[in-house]
Amino acid sequence: QPALEYEERIHKFPGVDLSIREFSSHQLNANLLWPGTFFFADWLVKNPSILDGQRILELGSGTGALAIFLRKTFGVDITTSDYDDKDIEENIAHNCRVNKLDVLPHIRRKKNHVLIQCIVNVYTLGASDMHHPE
Repeated sequence: QPALEYEERIHKFPGVDLSIREFSSHQLNANLLWPGTFFFADWLVKNPSILDGQRILELGSGTGALAIFLRKTFGVDITTSDYDDKDIEENIAHNCRVNKLDVLPHIRRKKNHVLIQCIVNVYTLGASDMHHPE
């Protein structure tokens, strides 16, 4: 298998810049930060009480950027997870280290194994104020 190519980028999260190494491409699509990452980070900064006392399992961590942000900003107990792929796991560990964090716990999702099934309702998240049809 050919060596993967990476690009290091600085990403601006609320209150902190993170250095994140991203794959140039990856067969499992774990190579970049999606815009939703930043929207969710902004929302959490505005609603930090939702994280109080929580242990978090991030599904589809990709680069680990959101988990790293949550750990650095809120000190949360967070575990990353993604496909059963050593390159993804090693890249998350790398991104933790370059951002001066101990490597976060990680769970590899085994092929054809459902790690967890969940439905997220914005009202459950306390975000009922996000949509008010007039």
